[in-house]
Amino acid sequence: MPRLPSKRSTENPTTTEEVIKDPTTTKEVIKKFGRSMLSIDITLQLNASLQNSFRPYLKDELCVCKRLDEGRLKKYGDYLCCNILRICEILRSQDPNRFRHTSPKTIAKEIMVNFVKSDMIRGLTLVDIGFLAFKINGEWMVERIQKNLKDGIVAWAPMVCAKRAIVDFPAQDIDVDGVRSCYIRDTFVRMLEYSGVEVSGKICNDQSLLKVKKYFPEEQGTIRKKEELLFVIKEKASHNAHANYVHEDLASLWCGIYEQKADWIVYVTPVRQRDYIRKCFTAAKDYYEFEDFAADRDFKKHPTMSYLGYRTSGDEQAKLFRLWGAFQSYYKEACDSYVGEAMMASVYSREQVFECLIKYAYLKTHKYSECALDVQGLREEMRFTQGNNFLHLLEARKKICSVIEDSSSRDLLKLNKTFVGKEREFGLLLLQFTEVMEEACLTLMPHLLCEYLFSLSKNFTSYILEAQPSETRVLLCKAAEVVMEKGFDLLGITPKFSKGLTSYLRPQTGKAMAIRDHYISYPVSRQNPSSRFELFSMFISVARNGFEMGELFGSVTVSDTCGLLSHGWCKVDAKGCGHVAHFNHDFDNSIGIRDTCFLPFGNPGSRHSVAFSDSIKMGVHLSVTTKKKDACYQLCSCDHDIELGDFWDGTESVKRNTFSTRGINGCVSIFYILIKDAVDTSWSLWYEPEPTMCKLEKGYQKLRRSTVAVPANETFKIRAFLQDDDSREVIVDETSKYVAIPKAGSIEMLIKGKNCYFKLIVDLTVDGKNCG
Repeated sequence: MPRLPSKRSTENPTTTEEVIKDPTTTKEVIKKFGRSMLSIDITLQLNASLQNSFRPYLKDELCVCKRLDEGRLKKYGDYLCCNILRICEILRSQDPNRFRHTSPKTIAKEIMVNFVKSDMIRGLTLVDIGFLAFKINGEWMVERIQKNLKDGIVAWAPMVCAKRAIVDFPAQDIDVDGVRSCYIRDTFVRMLEYSGVEVSGKICNDQSLLKVKKYFPEEQGTIRKKEELLFVIKEKASHNAHANYVHEDLASLWCGIYEQKADWIVYVTPVRQRDYIRKCFTAAKDYYEFEDFAADRDFKKHPTMSYLGYRTSGDEQAKLFRLWGAFQSYYKEACDSYVGEAMMASVYSREQVFECLIKYAYLKTHKYSECALDVQGLREEMRFTQGNNFLHLLEARKKICSVIEDSSSRDLLKLNKTFVGKEREFGLLLLQFTEVMEEACLTLMPHLLCEYLFSLSKNFTSYILEAQPSETRVLLCKAAEVVMEKGFDLLGITPKFSKGLTSYLRPQTGKAMAIRDHYISYPVSRQNPSSRFELFSMFISVARNGFEMGELFGSVTVSDTCGLLSHGWCKVDAKGCGHVAHFNHDFDNSIGIRDTCFLPFGNPGSRHSVAFSDSIKMGVHLSVTTKKKDACYQLCSCDHDIELGDFWDGTESVKRNTFSTRGINGCVSIFYILIKDAVDTSWSLWYEPEPTMCKLEKGYQKLRRSTVAVPANETFKIRAFLQDDDSREVIVDETSKYVAIPKAGSIEMLIKGKNCYFKLIVDLTVDGKNCG
């Protein structure tokens, strides 16, 4: 199996986007698998157009495309080539005399002229400042779906560039959410096997264990590598916590590398063990460097090692027992009325429907979000009309089958027509199954498959079910049936994978199992859930002659690089890092700016500040266009780690600072504050005018920012200032001071002005809960 060299030993395997960079490798991959993918076909097609333009400047540049969401799909097209701004920067840097005043639209038009026509892409259109949008030809989609149906379900599989993988749990007995972990692990294994990857569990033999203990000796409750301290066994931990578990994990990694010779090793474990697992990976990276330790001195290929973390709840077992009791006493009899013919036609027993319902609820939830159903949640899951749940999918699959059964037996493989309108959109969604599967595998996120199946079932109802009978309609239904059946199989929500929920449940002891982290790596990451990294505003300066006003778009995000952001307040990216967006505007949602201006941030994307430990990653990716959009400049594009160890070790409880970055087209400065122990506050403002005052309407006023973190047990100052723009008369100018005591609850501040008054309400919260 061809594999591109990669330095990312603890990241995910090679993506198809990386494979495309090497045409020889790409051809070998396609030849080996006997199939291609829509994303590969698109990228290869557009790369030819791109590299035929502006020779030799773009000979190494690749087209970067993204699928457009449903809202933009109808407006622009199916896909968007979105690296036109990067291309502009490359051309300007390589030949400034020629391209300094060349607009993105002019460059995009040149690429369009060199577009190599094909049966797949209908054509390119110019969008906004120079992005290239395009649609997939309906006739080409018909032929591809016909071919996939003829070749069977394997034709829909993604191409994961790994030959052999190990997917298992660590040796430590720390898993208190055994049901969720098993569901996630089993689903991920099936997804890899479907992609052609040979999957096995980890092994650990006596020989490898002895070598590991020799190389990583235990000394007084610590595990070391020579003089370096790697692991510390926590005091007062469970009696099951001992160094042998650490040695077993290291020995298993050793066997996976040298004996099983895996391309990819994945550990499934609660998110709080991320630091421990990554430390094991780091230690394993050094194995092959030592002659007395490596099993094969000529074996130099190091596998990718990934961490599949998930959020635990601590009381999963107790909740599942309560749900099982509710099912036995009520839902078992009600199951027929909820499911009806959909259940009977699919040969599910009541118990199997119940288990698949629970399983799908776990899998559709992001792995870093808590999922432990209560009785109310179960009631919602059993109403298939309420959205993304198992019963909705079951009903949709029944409808798909009914359309096929009612249709005449035409030879669909001889059909040679085109998809139009909604049929074309549904056909595109079917072909994107392979891309979604690849993304779900490489990002270790099974919920993406659940979201796809829900989208497929929802669009089937609106696109196909209401359409007039036709050959293309039946073709789409047949393809949807194949894809839905495989999706059910991969998620394990079929009778053959339902072995009974009670087999996963452990006897109840009357109290919840304690969550303990038996091992921590060294140095200790400081994870204080009440610490906060608060962004306030940014200063923008554009270093371009003649630029006075324009449009700004892009993103400013913050991520805790040491792990999950507290309380699941924000989205998590493909690499498992949580990101809070403080500025997030796309090209068609840009904001007007002036040169050298301040931009205040509103509420962060998570509605909370960021809890941090030793390190914060700041992502600043901003571009600016002129007012007429005849020029566009990349202002900043960087991901920068801000190390915070000195702040934690120091005596200061609060620190203000500025993050600045400068590019060839300008500079960005972002102002932030660090708080070791914070209280989150939510603000609301009520306005009450007298009858003669009507410039502002009575009621709650919209605040630019309504959430902010303040230092706990410290005094914070509130100043209210209101001035009439016309007369310049000061209506309100008051200042109050309060101490942010975590147990203080709500603070109400009455602000009296001329002919009006305001009531400011500040709600204090701790750990996401109101203190009052």
